[in-house]
Amino acid sequence: MANRTIRIGGGGAWELDLIPPAVLLAEQGKLHYLCSDALAERTLGIAHQRKTDDPQKGYNPLLEERVGALWPPCAKNGVKLISSMGAANPDAAAIKVLEVLREMDEGSAKVAAILGDDVRDIIKELNPQIWETGQSLSELIEYLGSDLVSANAYLGSAPIVQALKKGADIVITGRCSDPALFLAPMIYEFGWEEDDWDLKGSGTVIGHLLECSVQCTGGYFADPPYKVVPRIGDIGFPIAIVEENGHGVVTKLEGTGGLVNPATCKEQLLYEVHDPANYITPDVVADFSNVMLKQIRKDMVRVSGGKGRQKPEMLKVTLGFWEDWIGEAQLGYAGPDAYEHAKFVVDEMIQPMLQDMKTKHEIGEVRIDYIGVNSLFGTAAPEPQAPPNEVRIRVAVRCKNREIGERIGMEMMNIGIFGPIGWGLATSAVTPTLGVYSTLIPREMVTPQVLLHHVLKEREL
Repeated sequence: MANRTIRIGGGGAWELDLIPPAVLLAEQGKLHYLCSDALAERTLGIAHQRKTDDPQKGYNPLLEERVGALWPPCAKNGVKLISSMGAANPDAAAIKVLEVLREMDEGSAKVAAILGDDVRDIIKELNPQIWETGQSLSELIEYLGSDLVSANAYLGSAPIVQALKKGADIVITGRCSDPALFLAPMIYEFGWEEDDWDLKGSGTVIGHLLECSVQCTGGYFADPPYKVVPRIGDIGFPIAIVEENGHGVVTKLEGTGGLVNPATCKEQLLYEVHDPANYITPDVVADFSNVMLKQIRKDMVRVSGGKGRQKPEMLKVTLGFWEDWIGEAQLGYAGPDAYEHAKFVVDEMIQPMLQDMKTKHEIGEVRIDYIGVNSLFGTAAPEPQAPPNEVRIRVAVRCKNREIGERIGMEMMNIGIFGPIGWGLATSAVTPTLGVYSTLIPREMVTPQVLLHHVLKEREL
């Protein structure tokens, strides 16, 4: 680019993020790239659940809606889309995107799927140590009595850059590092070399600021009356104007709600960072310790000072195992003695019921909360100074099968019917749990792939 800057929009921070603010960026942001992070360990696990139920699924549940809304303004304004919406099935996601584009008839496009993060077969042969338990993978499998459901390595920016070099207009990835989605356009546009570690470190700072979208434009920042975010219900998604030297400016669309200042950026800069001087990613070990954030205009913060060192030899892998079921039920009590009634029900009815189930069934961890009193802080929560007018009891139990989990709901319903007055709510649910663990894999054992698909206008066929 002649001015050696590119404009990158932060189009989303999680799998169900809002779509209209991203559309507004595509329409008015004068962007070159719109990138969105749609994955976390939890959402990747959920995606594998969906793929287990249907091998053609496993990608982002809003994929069709999001692409359908974003592609027309992106195509009109020459904006490329990059996102981890592929989740557990990026190739199926790319094929679905092709279907959406063909139905919309919005012209020619190239859609790239990034594969290679699924390392289940490789990781089993490697049999590495598990971070959380210290066991080997085979020992953990034996202990859990459950086979490995998923193993996804965190890929870096390289395959995304390769896709852009092949002319991709839309890039759909599976598991990759969050900043890599934003770093890839910088490497591609500016021609940064493999060992430009300081440049990559600086770019990773920008990517980290954008990856959680509104968290640098006022989201999760408000603490009224001390920290007030204007028009918090209409926060604009962020834009980074990135320079060839890796520095840049973070801003948002004029007229949108929220704010961009050094404080909003600092909170996001430190988000999920254990050691600011050693932020390990697949692309670079970034150093945030000398980053400077300077307000240069309203809602515009200049970012500089990022550094970097050589990328790690190992890649992180997230492992998933089917572990057990969670049987959950809730009872609500209302009235002047609601809390006393709830405690009575727990002591006299729920605890004996759970003890009886322990003697008959294999149930594991049990949690009992009084929602509104101690559901967040547990035993550290103080007793309420004034009796609450309503209290909800929540009981959650780990079970080895669905039937036992369903029994929790039935028993709690009976307790409501036979218990004291004031009962006014009963809900229950049974959900499978995917245990998530972590390990490392040598980089050379992971082989990313770029699959490029084409959508052509009828006259070009």
